[in-house]
Amino acid sequence: MRQVVSLELKKAFRTKGFYIALMVGLLISLYHTVWIYRNVYAPNNVEYEKVTELGEMDKEYGYWYEIGVLDGWLGTELLSPCNQLFYLLLPFLAVLPYGSQLFSEWNNGYAGQMIIRCGRRRYLTARGIAAFVSGGCVIAIPLLVNFLSIACFMPIIGTDPMALQSVVPGRALLGDIVYEAPALYAAWYIFIDFIYGGLFALMALAITQFCYNRFVLMILPLMFNCCMYYGIHNLIPDINAYNISLIPNPAQQGMKLTWHSLFLSMSGMFLILIVLFAASNYKKDVLRTGAME
Repeated sequence: MRQVVSLELKKAFRTKGFYIALMVGLLISLYHTVWIYRNVYAPNNVEYEKVTELGEMDKEYGYWYEIGVLDGWLGTELLSPCNQLFYLLLPFLAVLPYGSQLFSEWNNGYAGQMIIRCGRRRYLTARGIAAFVSGGCVIAIPLLVNFLSIACFMPIIGTDPMALQSVVPGRALLGDIVYEAPALYAAWYIFIDFIYGGLFALMALAITQFCYNRFVLMILPLMFNCCMYYGIHNLIPDINAYNISLIPNPAQQGMKLTWHSLFLSMSGMFLILIVLFAASNYKKDVLRTGAME
């Protein structure tokens, strides 16, 4: 089992899709870093210099607050379009590395050969692990790189509650550590986004047997996420705490996330995908005819 998992992981991290997804995520991260420095950090320093020259009697005296790393991190910054763009593309980026490769492997006979050599359960389990890990990495790595790059010029300090500049509500899940331990909050959500990246990659595996076009397979998780966001979010706002399109975003806007809703949505999605993946591949062992790459 270990050898099969190791083989699938090596394949997953060497695909063109993995490099493309990682590059797109890192480009968004790099652009966001430059944008924050020019449009948030630099103006804040100019304001600081202006305020320090004011006298105590001036009405603007004391109206400056130091900004911390969470004020500029990709996950919790909403002034630029980068946050919305990254989390909109999250399902698509997660599928690119290895989520759609099973489609080709069934069609070219590779999956059948692996099943004969190592068994169906071992192959499919290793396939799922590789897709999950690679999908999670292409989401977590850009977020981590962005946090470290922002921390190079913005201090890792908690947001001052009096400044009213934090986009994360104080009543939000782990909202208290936004003001006390911002690095811990970022680390926690990078881990959550790693899991959701893996879940969207598993979604592609689970629906592989129902698709006859690889492009459709790659785009369906993105379309599903958009429907959840623009449909459930607007039509049934009362269940936003369970909306998987909102949970990965560390800004926690428009929802009241709780430990219960987080655990239930993650575990429920995982179980549904695993059952669907296993059931749809239970007796699949022949080439699919008429499939389009």
